This record gives sequence, C-alpha cells and structure tokens, in this order.
Amino acid sequence: MTESPRPAAADRRALPPRRKMLDPRVLFAMAVCVAIAFLGLNEYAYQGARKAAETDYGLQEHRTALYKLTQSLFIAQASLRSYLLSDDESLLEQHRQALQSLSSDIEQLELAAMEQGLDREAALELRDEVVYQITEMELALRLYQQNRMEALEFLLSSDRSSGLFQRPATLSQQLLAYQDDKKMQSRETLQGFLGISRVGVALLTLVALVAFWLYLRQISARKAEDMLVQKHLERERDALERLVRQRTASLSELASYLQQVREHERSHLANELHDELGALLTAAKLDIARLRPRIDMKNEVIAERVAHLTETLNQVIALKRRIVEDLRPSSLNTLGLNAALDNLLQEFSRRTELQIQSDHEDLDLGDRNLELTVYRIVQEALTNISKYAKASTVKTIVHRYPKHLLVSISDDGQGFEPDSVSTATHGIRGMRHRVEALGGQLVVESRPGAGTTVQATIPLPAVNTEAAAPAAAASHPA
Repeated sequence: MTESPRPAAADRRALPPRRKMLDPRVLFAMAVCVAIAFLGLNEYAYQGARKAAETDYGLQEHRTALYKLTQSLFIAQASLRSYLLSDDESLLEQHRQALQSLSSDIEQLELAAMEQGLDREAALELRDEVVYQITEMELALRLYQQNRMEALEFLLSSDRSSGLFQRPATLSQQLLAYQDDKKMQSRETLQGFLGISRVGVALLTLVALVAFWLYLRQISARKAEDMLVQKHLERERDALERLVRQRTASLSELASYLQQVREHERSHLANELHDELGALLTAAKLDIARLRPRIDMKNEVIAERVAHLTETLNQVIALKRRIVEDLRPSSLNTLGLNAALDNLLQEFSRRTELQIQSDHEDLDLGDRNLELTVYRIVQEALTNISKYAKASTVKTIVHRYPKHLLVSISDDGQGFEPDSVSTATHGIRGMRHRVEALGGQLVVESRPGAGTTVQATIPLPAVNTEAAAPAAAASHPA
C-alpha cells in the first residue's frame, strides 16, 4: 500500500512573492491632494479672471461716462452759441438740459478718478476745465440776457473762449489713451488667468490619466497574482484531496483488515472454547456421572453438593455455548442466515424479556461475508437496544430487493439526538464501516422519546442480483 507524500514545501515556495503595491490609503491621500491643488488653482484663476473682467467692465463704464461728458459739453456749447445767434428759446432749453447732464457726468468723472479707472491728474484737470467752461457759459448767457453785448463780445473773442472745446477734447483723448492701456493690461491679465486655468485642467487630466493607468496596472498585476495564487491553491487542494483519498482508502483497508482479523480471532477463540473447554467440561460432567454410584447419595450434604456441581457444570456449558455462538454463529454456517437471525432474536428475547417482531424473507445470499455483515448489524443493534434504549418492543426487517438488501432494526425506546452521540461510541461506527465497506449506506434515525431506527441499505453482488430478481418479484407483488 503506497502513500503519497504531504504537499511538499517546494510547492509552497513555488508561490510567487507578492508584488509591492501602493497602499489604497496612499492612493486616496494622493488623489485628495491633487484634487485640493486643482481646486485651489482653479479658484485662483477664477478669482483673477473675475477681477480682470470686472476691471474691464468698469473701464468700459468709465469710457462711456467720458464720452457722455464730452458729448454733453459739446451740446451745451453748441446750443448756447446757436441761441446767442438765433435767440431761439428751444435752443436755450436744450442748453440747460445739457448743463444738468453735465453735473451728473462730472460726479461720474470724479468717481472714476477716485477708483483709478482714469488718469487722476487728467481727470481732475478735465473736471476743472468743464467747470470753468460751465461758468463761462453761464456768464455769457447772463451778459446776453442783460443786453451787455460789448462785454459778451469781449468774452467770446478772448483766447480762452476761442479754443472752447479744444482743451476738453485733448484731455479726453489723454484719458481714453490711459483707459486703452488699462484695458489692454486687464485683458492680458484675463488671458493669463485663463491660461493658468487651461494648464491646470490639462495637468489634472494628465495626472488623472496617469493615475488611472497606474490603477489599471495595479489591478491587472493583482489579478495576475490572484490567478497564480488560485492555481497554486488549487494544486495544493488537489494534492490534499488525493492524500485524503489515499489515507481514507488506507484506513478503510486497515479497518477491513482489522475486522477480518477480529472475526478470525473470534473464530479461533470459539474453536478453542468449543474444542478444549467443551472437552474439559464434558469430561468433568462424565466424571460426576461415574462418581454418583460410588458415593453415598443418601447423605443430604453430599447429594446437595453433587447436584449443585452438576447444575454449575450445566450453566458453564450453557455459558460456553452462548459465548461460542456470539463469537462465531455456528448456525450461520450450518443452517443459514434466517436460522441464525431467529436464534439470535430468541436468545435476545429470552435474556431481555422484550417483545420481538421479525419480518425476514427466506434469504440465501450465497455470500458468507454479506451474511455475516447482516448478522453483525442486527447483533450490534440489539446490543445497543439492551444497553441504552429502555424499550419494550423491537422490530427487525430484512428484505431482499433486485439490486439491494434492506436491513432495519427499530425500537420504541427513549431515543436520542444523533448529532449528540459521542464519537467514542464504536458500535454505530463499526456498523457503518461494515456497510460502507460493501458499498452500502447506514442511516440512524432517532428522536428523544420517539425510539430509534437503524437502517442499512447494501447493494447485492451482480450474481445474486440476477438470481434474486424473480424471487423478489414473487415475494413483493405489485
């Protein structure tokens, strides 16, 4: 009987070393840092772009206010000159409306200068120039209304009045040029922040792609490693299963061998008891029979001792016969399985005073090993009943079917929980091994207070199966 070695340590060493992989917590921390950096960069670019856009929008508003100021100033001057020439009241009303608009435009000009949306010095100089021209226009209008034409003519012919709109236009052009420079700077700043945002998005995309590639690479490596480990574990499992099967077969062979040795020892011991001890007991009984006529049987003490000795010898002979029958059922070899089972049940009923119900077919299995197995199953089940069951009735069934033999022993005793039976109880385990060694199955059904049933199903040998089919059909009609 060969035995395969344990899974070698070399197989375990064949397992590839685990690759060093990034800790998921490290990957998560890196992802959080990248996300925070991107959010910070994006927020910085957004705030800068928003500020540049607001500056550009403010410059546009200041530019509009400057255009409006110069336009109102031009309308005020033109309408006043036209009024002085035509004396048209509508032109005077237009002049006054332009002056009112100039008041609000001057306030916008001062506000723009304070917000540094315009060149401060040029803006204040333009404001002063506009205020001066408003004052001069009011003076000219007052002189005209007072009919002081000479003074009005002098005022209009002065050097300052001759360039009435030239100075504000120059200052306006200077302010517009300053605004153009500021606007260009603002747009360059906006473009810079948009560029930063684009670079940030590109970098984040690149980092995300690299991280995704690393993740896929790590997953692929982990899958490959898991597959190698799985194959290694499958090889070890197969090796262990082979080892278990071989060990189980070895143990089964050993158990069968031990049972054969046990039966052989029983048979040898039964022969020794029957031949040697039987001869001695028979000789002792014959000696007592020879001594009877030679001793004084009228003596009550002697007669009582001789009778007690004879009875003791008879009990010893009966005990010897029972022991020999338990060790090797002679009726099984001489009379067959049915007679051996009947003798076993009668002796069990006589010894335990239990009611026995038997349903046995006329069995001729033609296989001494199978017949001995059936006999031992019934014998072991009856022994367990007498020890533990506390039953009043026992029922045994032995039926032969075309392909298998059914053996059932049941009682109405106290029962038990099959799962709670100690593994040290060898009776049931011995029966199960006997049945499984022949390819059968043993089932023990029990419940506390509901009795116990031991049922064995044993396949019949092929030769016996063919011969038993007609007999089974006749004994069990449909």
